[in-house]
Amino acid sequence: MALLTEKAATIFVAALLAGLAHGNPKAQAALKAGPTRSLQDVHVGKSKPELKRQMAYSLGVIEHYKTTGHWKRFPRHATCWSYLGKSAARMCNRSRERFSAHRWLFQVAKDRYDKLYVPHEIGDYMVAVAYVERYYGPQSFLRNCPASEGGYGSWVSNTGGSGAGGWLQFMSGTFYGIIDKAIVDARKHGMLVPPGTRSWYSPLGQALAGRQMVADGRSGEWTGGTCGARYG
Repeated sequence: MALLTEKAATIFVAALLAGLAHGNPKAQAALKAGPTRSLQDVHVGKSKPELKRQMAYSLGVIEHYKTTGHWKRFPRHATCWSYLGKSAARMCNRSRERFSAHRWLFQVAKDRYDKLYVPHEIGDYMVAVAYVERYYGPQSFLRNCPASEGGYGSWVSNTGGSGAGGWLQFMSGTFYGIIDKAIVDARKHGMLVPPGTRSWYSPLGQALAGRQMVADGRSGEWTGGTCGARYG
């Protein structure tokens, strides 16, 4: 499946690059628009295993070329064919085509995976934590802290009247002071942030804000016995 996908996408990208080399405006428009939906449907797949395989495979190719940089051997030449030496030009062309093809394939697979398998709203705190862990790895603080704060059920306000609320018992001012930074960082890690995450009442919002607090060295601001620096 991966080889067929790569071949199809590489042919597509190679054809576009060839058109661009001759100043073909139709090729330029096609490059901006991307492959047709039917081509995406045929070669990227729709099931969760297929999409995860495609993302992993394409990401591996992308990282390979970012590391080895074969296609960057001719930085002063806009096109490989403007450089003398057939073997070098072939290597450069192949590298650029594979890199471009897999950048496209990865994005198509990721967009489809997020649309099909990422919930638009996450209403359960532990589901939210699991979603955060997909992008950041294990989060012991997020899993343990609610046990001595707001619990794992629905959103609750502080019984002592402090004004704090939620699973991590955030003060609203603290939450809204850090959530934007947390969302920006989450998106940098590739997370699709559902609508409503900026709300103090959002399980995912509190999980992301809590993770950001820990990352900023602020886990000590919680006083619960299952929170604190040892879980940061």
